[in-house]
Amino acid sequence: MSVQFAALQDEVAAISPRNREITGACAEWSVKDILGHLDAWHEMFFAWERAGSTGETIEMPAPGYSWKDTPALNEQIYQRIKDDPYEDV
Repeated sequence: MSVQFAALQDEVAAISPRNREITGACAEWSVKDILGHLDAWHEMFFAWERAGSTGETIEMPAPGYSWKDTPALNEQIYQRIKDDPYEDV
């Protein structure tokens, strides 16, 4: 585990479980939403890496999105995870 990831885990652990789901950590996003967002981007990265290592072509950053569309992609990720409980994220 990287030092930065361990530090992130420590910071999140210091926040009460109830407060992890309160909006306002970053605009309307909660700490839970930010973690879900990071997870979604990590999953996209792993898909890019798998595809690249086998010579496949992959739409980056995601199917139907270009790099200039990242705000819309981020909103799509947020809409997908915003109602998920912290334990699921």
